[in-house]
Amino acid sequence: VPTNISGQAISPSLSISARTNEVILLRSAPTYITQTGRAYTVEAGFDTLTGQLLWGPVNRTVPEFADISVIGAADGYYVTHDKDTLRAWGYSLMTGEQLWGPLQLEGSALSHLERGGALGYGKAFIWDFGGHVTAINLETGKVDWVFSRGSAGYENPYGVYPIWHFGSHSMADGKLFLA
Repeated sequence: VPTNISGQAISPSLSISARTNEVILLRSAPTYITQTGRAYTVEAGFDTLTGQLLWGPVNRTVPEFADISVIGAADGYYVTHDKDTLRAWGYSLMTGEQLWGPLQLEGSALSHLERGGALGYGKAFIWDFGGHVTAINLETGKVDWVFSRGSAGYENPYGVYPIWHFGSHSMADGKLFLA
């Protein structure tokens, strides 16, 4: 596993961010939580069967202290999402090449609190605490549809119907199930 890029140490060290049957995606992402929110991430892809480096390490410039996470990997793609700006990017899992983005997503003030995501059926699905679900075509990066749970009025303290994100989703029979 690479420990430096362009003569500089990769810090924090690369760790598993996503995996498929073909590729293990490693990523180093200094965050505000570690008080080292530097303006970059480093990513690399490894062959799942042989352990050989397929691409990278690649240094990607990001806004300082940004909360950009990998929301999923499947079908030869992986997608990252910036919770602070509600933007998404799509990459080739086989080459690390950026394929599309940044793509601005819809949302509300509560959308910035938490989000979840999954890839399947040729789409990236991103949902958030503000009650929005966005389906993005993995190949083109175009938004196929957006769903909002709408106003909750005074039925809860949020004013919207939040969508939970901690392991509460399932995909089956061409459907996405959320809580």
